[in-house]
Amino acid sequence: TGYNISYDLEEKTDVYSEARDLAYKKAVQKADELAKMANVEIVNPISIVDNSSDSFVSNSNSSANAYAKSYAMDEAIHPASSSNTDIPMGELRFKVNLDIHFAIE
Repeated sequence: TGYNISYDLEEKTDVYSEARDLAYKKAVQKADELAKMANVEIVNPISIVDNSSDSFVSNSNSSANAYAKSYAMDEAIHPASSSNTDIPMGELRFKVNLDIHFAIE
């Protein structure tokens, strides 16, 4: 018998806001590094496009899948141990994709 476990957050707005903030800061840092290499300065963003879909990937990661398979095999070999109710850990990954164009001088 297999189990299908999904992970989710009721309210994702704060998570996406924080992810966008981090993505923006990382983009500015990268733009500053590239500007220094080109001997120019970043002035300000002239366009920001959020290509994020505000969706997430629920991943009961490979160790959780391996655990589920191991549990299923153990269940088949030792049916008396079916009282085990451990639920494997999972993870949620939120992806934000910002396209930012900066003015330079």
